[in-house]
Amino acid sequence: MIVMFIFTVEAIILFFFGRFVYSFIRSVKLQTQFTTRLKNLCERKGYKCEVKRGVVSTALFMASNTDICVKTEEKEYRIRVIPCLYPKKSYHFATVEHVVSWYPQVIKMISKKAESFYNGFTSYRYCPKLLTAEKQDARIENILLFDPAPFNLTKANDHGFHVTVEDGDEIGPYKAYRANAFLEMISNPAQSIE
Repeated sequence: MIVMFIFTVEAIILFFFGRFVYSFIRSVKLQTQFTTRLKNLCERKGYKCEVKRGVVSTALFMASNTDICVKTEEKEYRIRVIPCLYPKKSYHFATVEHVVSWYPQVIKMISKKAESFYNGFTSYRYCPKLLTAEKQDARIENILLFDPAPFNLTKANDHGFHVTVEDGDEIGPYKAYRANAFLEMISNPAQSIE
């Protein structure tokens, strides 16, 4: 009986470790593909692209500096990458700095009375403030880039209700984009003068 219990615990630990490794590799692969596509686009359009942090550190930690900087003739995009390692997770921005993540499918199965179970399947992330100058140039646009994107993305409005965040919507001083939507936005000729 004890031996079976040990094997079960080891199997559970191995499952979660394997899941993390798979999700991490997937995140690094998707971010590498995005960075390559972004650099190619910038080269074609004549934009300047500066990658300030590698995809491995970006996938693991949220820093208070920008991850990528893209300069067009009209704008400077300071991009902060926020990866969602697990594709079935949803993100909710209670404030710009406080992110709540959860699995909607699991939460739906759990009764509202079982508060301890709800807390077990909900996690909290701290997104440090981006270090920017107090007076910011109108040409500078701060971007939150979600790659890989979460299952669902919401923010709290002025009344505290969950509001769905679409590409180009604001989350505090940032504009939120998924990777493909951002590439489409900056490839639009209306965004830059060539």
